[in-house]
Amino acid sequence: MDPTSTASSTAAVNAALTAKLPSALEILNSAPAQDKDSLTVTQATATKYHLTSISDLASVAKDFVIAARPSSRRGPTGCQA
Repeated sequence: MDPTSTASSTAAVNAALTAKLPSALEILNSAPAQDKDSLTVTQATATKYHLTSISDLASVAKDFVIAARPSSRRGPTGCQA
């Protein structure tokens, strides 16, 4: 809504958003969230490949293509290619 906004905390974003909304609209309570990388599969894929943990992907990794931003490739939580 405001590309120049510098709000970064939940409270600040909610306040900035509320200030920009028409009076007939309101925001709902924010859900808790975390900014973390993850590998996620659908329930159908988990069932098909018997996946219950990330280590289960090792035996079937050749069957998958992973798309991610470049910063996900290396780092404390990234994968070494």
